[in-house]
Amino acid sequence: MDNDRSWTHIQRLSNRLQPTCRNGVKRFLEFAFKDTIPNTRAKKRCPYLKCRNYIDHDRETMRAHLFRVRIEPYYNPWIFHGEEQSLDMGNMEMSEEEGDWFDDEDPIVSEEMAALVHDATNVVPENLNDEEEEDLAEIPDKFHSGHWPEKSFSLLLNALQKTFNYDPEFPKSSREAQKYTKDLGLNYVKIHACVNHSILYRKEYENADSCPICEESRWKEGSGEFDESVTFSESQGTSQRLPRIPRLVLCHFPLVPRIQRLFMSSKIAKHMRWHKDRKRVDKDILRHPSDSKAWEKLDDLFPDFVADPRNVRLGLSTNGFNPAAHLGTKYSIWPVFLVPYNLPPWMCMASPYIMLSLLIPGPKSPGNDIDVFLEPLIDELQELWEVGVKTYDSHSRQNFNMKAALLWTMSDFPAYGNFSGWSTCGKLACPSCHKNAWHKRLKYGSKECFKGTRMFLEPDHRWRNDKKSFDREKERRPPPIPLSGDEILEAFDGVRNVIFGKKRKRFDRYLFDQ
Repeated sequence: MDNDRSWTHIQRLSNRLQPTCRNGVKRFLEFAFKDTIPNTRAKKRCPYLKCRNYIDHDRETMRAHLFRVRIEPYYNPWIFHGEEQSLDMGNMEMSEEEGDWFDDEDPIVSEEMAALVHDATNVVPENLNDEEEEDLAEIPDKFHSGHWPEKSFSLLLNALQKTFNYDPEFPKSSREAQKYTKDLGLNYVKIHACVNHSILYRKEYENADSCPICEESRWKEGSGEFDESVTFSESQGTSQRLPRIPRLVLCHFPLVPRIQRLFMSSKIAKHMRWHKDRKRVDKDILRHPSDSKAWEKLDDLFPDFVADPRNVRLGLSTNGFNPAAHLGTKYSIWPVFLVPYNLPPWMCMASPYIMLSLLIPGPKSPGNDIDVFLEPLIDELQELWEVGVKTYDSHSRQNFNMKAALLWTMSDFPAYGNFSGWSTCGKLACPSCHKNAWHKRLKYGSKECFKGTRMFLEPDHRWRNDKKSFDREKERRPPPIPLSGDEILEAFDGVRNVIFGKKRKRFDRYLFDQ
């Protein structure tokens, strides 16, 4: 098969009629239909951007589709049209003991996932004509691009059930369709939280009805009471209890199954080793987080973790926003995202690989109480770091013990203060300079300014001696040394019995032991 596939990325219709694209489409059709009888209506999966290899078409229909719109962008190699997917095993390093131990085990793939893969090959009924198949293939694109509400999507599914005479297992509403995302490892857990951000109702507080810190009720007022207007039996006079509704709910999206899903695709699983297998051309240029000092420091301190390049390095990012997009509405919701930096730079920041871990509800911003909402994620990260999780690697076709490490957090400056515990306001607001910050209070602005930025310049830089353009002083100081992990832990030695929450009891006046 010809390796020149540049024609698959041409988008403009006028350019797709050029000889380059015409010849590319011709070569593809010859390759895809090489095992069929000529002059027949044999059908193959169509890689057209809206068919996405779910719909079968004959040669002429597929030819018209490929001239109209480019091929599905992530479809390479062409495995549905006879092209084999090569698995490069040359870079896999594994001891004999590990290999023998893993070979005797079955791949860790859930029965629900296997059933979904089987059903995916029979998505479309055979009695549909070409126009109906094409309309059906456009539904997912319209659903995502049009931001359909849940009710509209349920009406659509109900109409499809009647119109196309689908299998009885076909979902009739969006609620039923959600079970498929659960089988894919995309479920989430609702965790009740204190309305004042004091605790999460989990572990020792799972059965509590009120917060032990601020004494606020867990439930909304009136929920859980008996409704005297509704009776099950007039003779008995029994009343129906109203459902108890929590006042605040944290949505937790489990991290482990989402990372494991990356290894279920052989192509993505191979890319999870990219940071180890690639060749670094210039050591002075930062092309990927694996070139950073933090990455190299982790490699030096924890050789056992680095021994398997499939162990995941993560970055965490969060910030608050107003979902209503109205400036007059005070509401702040905080999504917490995780990024796997094992992937190459053109993949790790792409939306399919950014994982939502937590959805911290509003309307109040968590502020310094964000530690309370991060508890489920921290528990997962500790398990992934200390113990690991058994995972199936579809690239090597073996099971391995996957571990993960959180290397960075990314946020704006105020959120950095909430995450790190370092106050980002006042005289020592700069976390890089810490106690060596060069600050001065403005006489008329009544704010702190920081003038010591010339410390970070090279020792022979001309601006270090420029007194006129700056503060009439020469800069001779070297750049400050960042605090080490041991120094940060030492600073927390005096911190005891921290109590979180927007509202605490009156006698809880101190956060530290006296």
